[in-house]
Amino acid sequence: MKEIIYLVGQISVDAPETYHWRQRVIEYFKNYPQFGLINPCDNSFNTNIKNELGNGKDVYRTKIFHTKGIELLVPKDYSYVE
Repeated sequence: MKEIIYLVGQISVDAPETYHWRQRVIEYFKNYPQFGLINPCDNSFNTNIKNELGNGKDVYRTKIFHTKGIELLVPKDYSYVE
């Protein structure tokens, strides 16, 4: 049976490490087929947010909360671990 690792943690377009640490973990586990990884940053929604607002300027921080679909993040995360 494959063990699933959910890469839970803060996601912030103002903090590139949000994405970098997950990529390091994915790289580390790529040769371990007994593990499956769920990366909540690896989807079109998060990629679009990062590309649109991810410039490291705090003035854009509040825009993310007005982004259509943002209210779905918690239920989406819950469905991953359910």
